[in-house]
Amino acid sequence: MTPIEILKRNVDAVRARILVACERVGRDPAEIRMLTVTKYAPMAALRGLLEIGVRDFGENRPQQLAQRAAKLGSDLGGDAGDKPCWRMIGHLQRNKVRQTLEVCREIHSLDSIRLADEIESRAKALNIPSGGVGVFVEINTGGEDAKTGLSAEAAREVVQHLPNCPTIHMLGLMTMAPYADDPQTVRPMFAKLRALRDEWIETGVARPDARRLSMGMSNDFEVAIEEGATDIRLGSVLFEGIDTEDPR
Repeated sequence: MTPIEILKRNVDAVRARILVACERVGRDPAEIRMLTVTKYAPMAALRGLLEIGVRDFGENRPQQLAQRAAKLGSDLGGDAGDKPCWRMIGHLQRNKVRQTLEVCREIHSLDSIRLADEIESRAKALNIPSGGVGVFVEINTGGEDAKTGLSAEAAREVVQHLPNCPTIHMLGLMTMAPYADDPQTVRPMFAKLRALRDEWIETGVARPDARRLSMGMSNDFEVAIEEGATDIRLGSVLFEGIDTEDPR
């Protein structure tokens, strides 16, 4: 098989699994957005994904995001086309905010009031319109010291601060569960994120439209979908059979 054929096979297989997971809980597969995690992917594979119509890319590192967007382009408006729509899904330092906003308008890892204020300041300097930067507030639902993200209490404070940042539009919440051989063991973490979202919307802490949940990766995305995920972040399952050691 050619690399393009391998990528298409992998994408089709993942979409079939998404469909089955949605059917188990009565969800519409159209609700699910599959983000390709580009961290270890070679450029040739990313170009191949673009050829078969996969355009939603998520990058963990701001420097690599800028470099790859320079080579592949960046669709800032989300319009149909052949350029990728980039999302920042890794930890974002305040000194990398401007570099990030130059090539993407969606951040899945908002984890402090100071970062929110920096995003607001840099967005205004770049003449990004009101509501032009979508964010997910990152919560460490597993309470792991090694993971980034906030406690529920600290995340609530960030959410309540966001009305002071008119350029930012809160899209929802994000979590990264620990790797587990049995994905059922992380189900409670996904359920916790969904429960927090529902509680905060019901009580007016979060906007009524901040309903999206960015959760689930290659090893646990089906469980995440069953628990309400709208944005799943997939890497290895999409690049199976592709040489990820070749960065070209």
